[in-house]
Amino acid sequence: MKTLIKSLVLAAAMLVSAQSFAWQATDSAVPSYLENGWYGEVFTIRVPGNTVSTGCATGNETFAVQSSHPAFKTIVNVALAAYVAKRKIQIVFDPGQCIPYSGTIVTSVRMFD
Repeated sequence: MKTLIKSLVLAAAMLVSAQSFAWQATDSAVPSYLENGWYGEVFTIRVPGNTVSTGCATGNETFAVQSSHPAFKTIVNVALAAYVAKRKIQIVFDPGQCIPYSGTIVTSVRMFD
């Protein structure tokens, strides 16, 4: 009986930890739109043609980086470089984590050749 309970607790813990790291990535695309927040609180990136569901009301193409993100400056710089150079990026995000009127919260950004 103790072994069964331990197994169930372990399985539940693994399930919870797996859900917290269920990040997804967008389709690769050149960003078509960049916008800073009115008060500098957020930076918005639009990735056209993304088919990966974000779970946010703003749709599958709009993503936002909060100014409190530890890599805020790096993510903004990568997005700006990709926009200017017309290079493809891929945005990593956690589905369902949204900023109202701004987009799905960005975890990281990848730039491609």
